[in-house]
Amino acid sequence: MGTLEQMSGLRREYRMNSWTRVIFTLLGLGIFGGGIFGAWKIMPLPGSGTLAAVFALVPTSMGLYMLAYAIRSRIIIDGSRITVRGAFQQKSADLGEIEGFRTVSSRNGTYTRLILKEGRGTITVSSSFNTDDDYRAWFQKITDLDERDRQALLDEISNQQDLGATPEERLAALSRAKAWSVGLLVLCALLGIVIDFPIGGLSEHVKQLSIVLLALAPVFSAYLVWRSPLLYAVFKKKKDPRNEVSFIPLVAGFAFMIHMSGVHFVAMQQLLLTMIAVCLALVALYFNAAKTGASGAIIGLLFFAGFYAYGVTTVADTAFDTSPAATYSTTVTGGHVSHGKSTSYYLRLAPWGPIQNEGDVSVSRRIYSNAHIGDTVCLALHNGSLHAPWFRVVPCEGDSAPQNTAPSGLPQ
Repeated sequence: MGTLEQMSGLRREYRMNSWTRVIFTLLGLGIFGGGIFGAWKIMPLPGSGTLAAVFALVPTSMGLYMLAYAIRSRIIIDGSRITVRGAFQQKSADLGEIEGFRTVSSRNGTYTRLILKEGRGTITVSSSFNTDDDYRAWFQKITDLDERDRQALLDEISNQQDLGATPEERLAALSRAKAWSVGLLVLCALLGIVIDFPIGGLSEHVKQLSIVLLALAPVFSAYLVWRSPLLYAVFKKKKDPRNEVSFIPLVAGFAFMIHMSGVHFVAMQQLLLTMIAVCLALVALYFNAAKTGASGAIIGLLFFAGFYAYGVTTVADTAFDTSPAATYSTTVTGGHVSHGKSTSYYLRLAPWGPIQNEGDVSVSRRIYSNAHIGDTVCLALHNGSLHAPWFRVVPCEGDSAPQNTAPSGLPQ
């Protein structure tokens, strides 16, 4: 049945696919059972009545929701009407009440959002349902708002006279803009390599210049968006034909974070106001463009700007610091290894200089593997160009290859 007329009077009901139902069912049973078991273990404790109730209520409610979602979820198409049923509620609308749909991508997957006319809300349709040709035929009757917006942008670009003499030349400006955005990304990557990896023959001044250029790259990308909003975008929607530039502050921030490997701060309060100022400035530069971007664009912008602000501020404090280093020594009192997406190594050091308590310091795998409890470790302390003192673990004077072959006493 390829048309809506052929489908009229017919009812179609679609359930979630088997794997999704199984996953939600197992999670629901596990969380529900965990809440009951936890409450049962807590109840015998004195004065635990309220705690046991809360401990049981939160996970059991979540477990019941997941079970209900797995069992009750349906998409029902009855003639021209669609009904989407969730765990405990359902929404429905007729074709005539729907303005169109948008495809939304998130970290949990892609789903469809039906936009109702006259601002009467939305209906979310998950992509986890088994569907068929009848379902797809029904959706073909709804306007794809993302495609409509894309075509409107292309029409606006083709009519923008300052982009070229003919509609073809104006649309070709999109390709030239793509070359600029890709070129800017490649430049950021090259600058990151210069500042993060040892390259023979490069002076410290070249690295400092590279840091300045990398710090200015997000400002330049914001200028591109401001100058040519029809060619560049920030956190654009999936079908937006413009060129994305929001990744520039992320790439710059990531390069700065790599550059800060092995650097530790005594305290970062002195940098906090600068970080906030840089973050807000970058948000202000991108804000108008992000407002028209994809769902969650503002949150993404805040994250990217914060990441960049942290990186550029800490690098500014360390890379341009000309103060002489003060060397301290202390002893290793312990350590641990953190396993996650990456493995990190930490030595616990006795108090030294401005550090009044024992504390963990991240080190390279080589330093950790060669360290023993009781070993002497040296640290170079700098004032910081932004007055936030920072230090590195450095070889002690006269240090040579480690000769200690006794067990380190540290977790491996």
